[in-house]
Amino acid sequence: MKWSTVTVGVMILGIIGVSIILLFQQLTTTNENDYYLLKEITEAAMVDSIDISYYRETGNLKIVREKFVENFTRRFAESTLIIGTKYTIKFFDVIEEPPKVSVRIDTGIENYRIYNTEDSYNVLNELTGIFEYVGKEGKSSSTITNENPYEIKTMKKTYYAIVKKVPSTKKYDATLELNVPDELISGKIKYQMLSYVKFESMEPTQGIVNEAILKRDIDYKDAENDYGYFLPLANIEKNVYNDSSIRVFGGLARPNQNTEKKNKVQITSVGTGNQDYAIVKYTATWQYSEYKYKIS
Repeated sequence: MKWSTVTVGVMILGIIGVSIILLFQQLTTTNENDYYLLKEITEAAMVDSIDISYYRETGNLKIVREKFVENFTRRFAESTLIIGTKYTIKFFDVIEEPPKVSVRIDTGIENYRIYNTEDSYNVLNELTGIFEYVGKEGKSSSTITNENPYEIKTMKKTYYAIVKKVPSTKKYDATLELNVPDELISGKIKYQMLSYVKFESMEPTQGIVNEAILKRDIDYKDAENDYGYFLPLANIEKNVYNDSSIRVFGGLARPNQNTEKKNKVQITSVGTGNQDYAIVKYTATWQYSEYKYKIS
């Protein structure tokens, strides 16, 4: 009877020992797994969240806070092992410039029973990362050359302009300021300016008039709109649609052009007209500088 009791006691102690070993093994495995995932994913997410446009313009590193959180969460969900019952990810001190993040991962382990005690356990890992860049091959900024990373390019776009007759002269004269096209509004593009305009002959139709009205507020700044959003073709002058009757000037090619008028177009008619409005078609050439990608 004595040895039977000892045997049962040894078996109970063995079960308790094995439970403790399994618990610590899972805690150690979870802790190691979470630590390396946290370290690698934080670095990768910070690289993915760099604001490239800001870097090209200023040469300084900056991350996008929302992009970092999204990248980190996605990468962690795709990479983690299904060990814990739950993961809690906390972000704090996410600074965009200079890039600095602090992330905490709280991993919940499933309930363990050791003898008569049942409890849950948490594994906590916390990491603070600072992103630093010193240039290619560790060169300091004093050794970087002054090579211009931007390339000068041009883009052509067709415009329509509805010009109101001047009562005193009965001519169709106007100065219009163009908005920079949406295609040229980008972090990698700068120095957008009107380079040249060319008059285009055409035969006006109601469809062309409607198109000009719809694009009026998009193409022009503070455009005149006393005619609202509909203008009958009958109110459009039909005798000013060639370069001998109306002229268009604008861009850097215009004599005595200054920087304040670089995006303005001047329309001048040679003769007079009977209708209240005339419509003009012209092609504008935009000049801009775009960042050049380098493949090394």
